[in-house]
Amino acid sequence: MGTTRRIASGFRRRSGARRLHRRAAMVAGIAALGACALPVPASGSTTSASSAAARSGPVSTACPTDLTGKAACYTGQDPNGAYYAIAVPKT
Repeated sequence: MGTTRRIASGFRRRSGARRLHRRAAMVAGIAALGACALPVPASGSTTSASSAAARSGPVSTACPTDLTGKAACYTGQDPNGAYYAIAVPKT
């Protein structure tokens, strides 16, 4: 028997160094794609400004007309830079 063997589906399965080389290449490719998907922190003043805003918490703001008198409204920015708006109903 050579360096290949037939498996149940009828395809040949490689063994030995070729199979290990292919598996190592696949693992390296997946690792490279994973490294590209990691978030990179932005540099500059916007990062420090957004971090300062996130630490200070929500800021009171005017509510939309349909919520006036019914809720207290707040806006802010989280540590990742996402903006949010909150309406807290008055009881």
